[in-house]
Amino acid sequence: MVINCGSSSLKYQLINSDSEEVLAKGLCERIGIDGSAIVHQPAGGEKVKSEIDMPNHTKAVQLVIEKLTDPQVGVIASLEEIDAVGHRIVHGGERFAGSVVLDDEVLAVIEQCNDLAPLHNPANLIGINSCREIMPDVPMVGVFDTAFHQTMPKKAYLYGLPLSYYEKHKTIQFDTIYEKGTYEVMYVFRSQVYNENDLVFKYYQFINANSAAEFDAYMSEMAQLALYDTGVTASYGDSLLTLSTCDSSQTDGRFVVVAKKIA
Repeated sequence: MVINCGSSSLKYQLINSDSEEVLAKGLCERIGIDGSAIVHQPAGGEKVKSEIDMPNHTKAVQLVIEKLTDPQVGVIASLEEIDAVGHRIVHGGERFAGSVVLDDEVLAVIEQCNDLAPLHNPANLIGINSCREIMPDVPMVGVFDTAFHQTMPKKAYLYGLPLSYYEKHKTIQFDTIYEKGTYEVMYVFRSQVYNENDLVFKYYQFINANSAAEFDAYMSEMAQLALYDTGVTASYGDSLLTLSTCDSSQTDGRFVVVAKKIA
């Protein structure tokens, strides 16, 4: 089985490793969001869409197994027929030049690369851990997008970059129309534009904190929404930068990055 896991989606294919034939494929969408559904299609068959609540990726993986083994639309008799699970992982840094069996040590290294692919690696890890929970005896293998770039010569991947950028990778440069500054990413989360009377946290209404308590309350709200923990914190008086763009996963959705100025 092959899995490509996003923050709110999970794509899958079941492949016969001998013939490389795709036996079934599908998509779990809107995981953790209202209106979640799974679309399953056995080879040569019609797509079957089922709207089912999926509060997390573990539930999504369970539903995938149920569809694959379903007497009507399934293509295998039991979970025991799945010999291995391959996971698409966006960034492996310099450590991984090819596919690798996923164990605790490897997963720890992948997590260290989260800053290099903050929108993808954390979601990839969620899918891996969900599969390990449901299929603890099935080997998990990671396949990295960045493995291709390991074939590039040094002069190609270093050219045009200060060597210090290559060595550190700890900060990001954000240039606004007002000033240039170096920032550390604190929070990455999904939100939306709410109605004026909705009694919910609205990140876009925060401009300046009038007190440390107000600032801390704002930090707490964002920490609860964060897709992953960056380990970066801020104190009252720090300068923050908030960037947002449209997020099509929900109505009036926004994808938000909040960073702290450090230089």
